[in-house]
Amino acid sequence: MSKWRVFFSLFLVINTRDGGATDNGKSARQYYTLCEIYSSALKLTSQTYPALGDSSDYNNILDYNMSVAPQSWQLLFADQTDSNTWEKKKSELQAKDSKINWEKDWETWRKAKTAVDDKNSQWTKLTGNGPRPKPDSIAAKQIRALSRQARAILRTVQEEPTQDSKPLTVEIKAQLMAALCASKAAWDDGKTKCTMTAPTAAKSSNCGDNEAGQSVLTDMVCLCQTRSNGECMQTGATQSLENGSGSGQTGGLQELIENCPSAADTGDTLEQLKTAVAAFMSMVGEGKEVDGAVIFGGTVTTNCANALSACVDYKNHFKKNSKGFAAIPWLSKLRTAISYQQRYEQHQAEQRSAKRRFQEISDSIHSLYTEPETAQIAEQPKQPLMTAPKCKPQNTTPSECPETECDYDANAADGKKCKPKKAEGQTNAAGTGETAKEGAAATGCAKHGNDKTAFENDKTGDKQNCAFRKGKDNEPDLEKEMCRNVSFLVNKKLALIAATFVVLVVFQVFLNYRCIWKTLSNFLFLR
Repeated sequence: MSKWRVFFSLFLVINTRDGGATDNGKSARQYYTLCEIYSSALKLTSQTYPALGDSSDYNNILDYNMSVAPQSWQLLFADQTDSNTWEKKKSELQAKDSKINWEKDWETWRKAKTAVDDKNSQWTKLTGNGPRPKPDSIAAKQIRALSRQARAILRTVQEEPTQDSKPLTVEIKAQLMAALCASKAAWDDGKTKCTMTAPTAAKSSNCGDNEAGQSVLTDMVCLCQTRSNGECMQTGATQSLENGSGSGQTGGLQELIENCPSAADTGDTLEQLKTAVAAFMSMVGEGKEVDGAVIFGGTVTTNCANALSACVDYKNHFKKNSKGFAAIPWLSKLRTAISYQQRYEQHQAEQRSAKRRFQEISDSIHSLYTEPETAQIAEQPKQPLMTAPKCKPQNTTPSECPETECDYDANAADGKKCKPKKAEGQTNAAGTGETAKEGAAATGCAKHGNDKTAFENDKTGDKQNCAFRKGKDNEPDLEKEMCRNVSFLVNKKLALIAATFVVLVVFQVFLNYRCIWKTLSNFLFLR
């Protein structure tokens, strides 16, 4: 920042202090600070709690859910007359299930049923006239699950927070109104205007030390009601705020209020109020005539109840064992209202988050609703491929036994006249549950059966491949003598030889280790 800008800013600050002010507006900073507190607080008194159930996305979710519900459920809400309210139906429904309590949902479900049945409703236009997912479809089940999720979210943010069993907005307004207008001032019957209860009373009565801090507007009157008639406003009042004898004039408070700047239409009202309160606290004790006392305003003649003074004296609230700023009644009420408002705005933030979630859920349901086959495909379990048997043993006629795939034997000893050709045996077994060995060609030594001549001639070079013997280890039919593979025994012998070799190697390493250790020990001993 350039030097001249620093100088100019410093000049503005100095010139707005009491020592540099003109005849009019000597206490303008203090007056406009109270004006900002008044207008910001008054703006917060008009806020109303929004019903989150009116969210269009949430209503769409209810409509989707109703449209895929079973017909028996939809019929509960088909009657849209006064005879189908929750009050009229709860006895009947609770007789079937005492835990049922649909008081908060009944009317929204009725509205959903109306929207679903109305061909001209916004929901119908959104979804078109295409087919709806069936109640037992996967898409419908997912829609119901998402709807339950949305309902649970609504439950957490639907109700307005309370304070002392009262809605929070009601308590915020009560605290603010009491801070703005109290004691020697009062709201009119409609609470649209604050007026002095005794506007023409002596300033010593309305602005004594015991009245300091009772309300924002009474402090404003005491700050600005002086004989010079120009302490607060930049120009003099249209009529004197003081009658020349130390008493006030009718309409003085209203003129002060009307000369206050209006609250900003945009911006954070709570932050504006907090800033104004902080500014007020920083001004207490300022002014060349204050001399460090807890006085608000800089023109003091004897005391602040004097008609020539333009100030409010908070000394009673700063005595020993008092609470200082926290003891000023209107400031204490404002602080309480601010804490309530912060809590309320946190709730509003949670509501905005819920609305965003409703939009996401509504979009997801719309996709399920308009493309239900997507959900069907996603959830469809994969089925194993099975080859249908072509040669069923129960087929008893040649026409039932296709010649290209099967062998037909009318005199089969086992009664199974239709059997698969040998090349297809394994495939057919997989389809019928029959064991694969039936119909499969025998391999290895088993192909010789009991033909001893055949297995004796089964050689590789000079080595015999087969032997007529009983089974070993895991071979089938252990006690039955049959043609078996010789390599089984050979493999066993090889395994035994390998194991013996490993043992010998380990033993030799052990002997070598002992020899080395003995030599090393003798060497160390000789040293």
